[in-house]
Amino acid sequence: MKRNDSGAFSIFYLEANDTREALFTALAGLHKPAVLLLSEQTRLFQHPEEFIALRHLRRQVDIAVYFIIAHSDHLVSLTERCGFPVYTSIDALSEALQPGNTPRQRVLVRTDGNAPRSGPVSPLGPRRTVPLSPRNDISLNDTAQLPALATLAPPTTPTGNRAGRTTDPLTPRSMPAVTAQPARIRTTDSLTSQVQGMVGTEIYPAQPVGTASSRSPLSVDTSGARGRDISASPVEMTNLGTGKGITSTAIDELPTRPPVARPKTPKQRNRWSAVLISLMILALSSAGLASLLVFYHPPATLPAAPQVIGYVSFLSSGQFNGQTNQGLDDEVKVNLTQLASLAAGKSYYAWLLGDKDMEEAKVIPLGMLSVKNGSASLFYITPAHTNLLATFSRFLVTEEDTTPPPIGPAPNPSTWRYYGAFLQKPVPFTGVIPGVPAQSGSTPQYSYLDHLRDLLADDPMLDTNQLPGGLNVWLYQNTGKILAWATSMRSAWADNHDMNAVSNQALLALTYLDGLSYIVQDLPPGTPLSINDRQARIGLLNIKGPEQDPPDYLDSVVAHLNGLLQAAGSTPALRQQVGALIATLNNVRYRLQKVRADAQQIVNMNAQQLTQSATLNIINDMIANATDAYTGWFDPSTGKWQPGVTWLYSHVQALATIAITVYSASSSQINYSEAML
Repeated sequence: MKRNDSGAFSIFYLEANDTREALFTALAGLHKPAVLLLSEQTRLFQHPEEFIALRHLRRQVDIAVYFIIAHSDHLVSLTERCGFPVYTSIDALSEALQPGNTPRQRVLVRTDGNAPRSGPVSPLGPRRTVPLSPRNDISLNDTAQLPALATLAPPTTPTGNRAGRTTDPLTPRSMPAVTAQPARIRTTDSLTSQVQGMVGTEIYPAQPVGTASSRSPLSVDTSGARGRDISASPVEMTNLGTGKGITSTAIDELPTRPPVARPKTPKQRNRWSAVLISLMILALSSAGLASLLVFYHPPATLPAAPQVIGYVSFLSSGQFNGQTNQGLDDEVKVNLTQLASLAAGKSYYAWLLGDKDMEEAKVIPLGMLSVKNGSASLFYITPAHTNLLATFSRFLVTEEDTTPPPIGPAPNPSTWRYYGAFLQKPVPFTGVIPGVPAQSGSTPQYSYLDHLRDLLADDPMLDTNQLPGGLNVWLYQNTGKILAWATSMRSAWADNHDMNAVSNQALLALTYLDGLSYIVQDLPPGTPLSINDRQARIGLLNIKGPEQDPPDYLDSVVAHLNGLLQAAGSTPALRQQVGALIATLNNVRYRLQKVRADAQQIVNMNAQQLTQSATLNIINDMIANATDAYTGWFDPSTGKWQPGVTWLYSHVQALATIAITVYSASSSQINYSEAML
């Protein structure tokens, strides 16, 4: 991620490997408007839930956010639908900010002038946005340097018996200096011509962004910063997280230990005995070495892994109505690089193929690839929003005649150029999938594709309960409903004084947390239950232990994520991805348990207790925890973003990515994306 803070705006250029956590951490420390330039290769802001999380952060830090998107009408439309101003170029944004022009940004005018705020910003308080200054005033400003990212997260001293800890506290070790080496970058998308004057030629590796462990109020400094016009002169962007090299401190030489007097040894024995022993040892060593040379066979050299030249990702348009699995995995995004030059009169064609073991071959033509400088990209969406992942699992690129275009991939493998597929070989699963009965005498076998489809496309447990789609979307939808009900409870209590509505909304939230089969145990004896919602048949939380039937969403998602590790051979990249997902699921579980405790209190209150002011405090706490579980929050004590279910939804979806390699007769299946989450 490249960043420029020299003007009145903070400009972020988002590329393929940039993460939401790094971006949100940087935005949380801003005191001036932000401009997000999306490159063609970026994986950020491809789904509505990412904009929801950004809106939440924007309200917390009270800044304006603008998007620059020049390569995709689809993303422009999505950004506008999600309520963010979007422009096709820096010039278009600058023109909109000219005096007399109204930028496309909804703002609220301050009632207290330009006085800076003091104290923490409550997540439940009113949201206000700083109005932008006219562009002719912006050009006269000087911008103060923002604090380095490292200052937001002070280093901590490791405790316990960990690697690198000195055993003697009196003899510290010196640390060699580490100097970051610049890496050359290049931009190949359509924004290159606009950002050449703003993007430097060197960047440094970004520091990893961790996970926050606690939540505290967020303090925002709204003191103004003055800088020069962003278009006045070329400036240099540097990578986020870059810090100074680590320097070591000279350590005084430790005093030497005084010599210790050794006891005198007896007189040495006959030297001939020592000589004989030495000869025997030499003979035995020679014999062992000879046998080693005779019987040793060097291990066979493993073939090098095929070079990945791009990725194919399954995306969701979000047009999911809960009745069918349409609107899920109904889009395909193709990004390829290092493509070979085409012969005259030839073109590349992309195809989506069904599973290998299908009796009837299924093919979807994605279209002809437009190659520019060895790279090509393509975006495909099914007209009927059909779930593609439920049926298709392989990708193929063929080189065929430009005219007439082929109606299907040529059966001759000599025209096949690039290929990728999800791993489809079943392997023994040693864990337990909630809701799946154990088979005596045999170990169940599942493939990577099986677990992936349970998460994203079609899960047997959900089918039994008439819930189409995968576990991921129902975890996302039901958590969002709980947040909506908690928010409406405060309005019913404070504005309408409707205590029946407060109690009913708390009961709905508690039902979705427990599940219809177990909600009765949280209600007062004799309480009638009129809820018969099929979407509440499966709870979000496990409240009954291993025998809970049907099992909860959180445990089911964790089980299938672990299944991906077993099916894919537990590679380091996948372990890192799944580890981050499971850690976030644990944090979400903790927040939802707090929501459940609040809802339990409210549904057990009588009419008189509901009217007390303490009830509003419980409702506010319920809203805060539901918000944290759904959108996540920024922890200013550590300077890190703690993700929620919206982050989970997009990153579980990112597992449905196929790595593409050059096709060969022995092409191995590349089962998942090693791109950063």
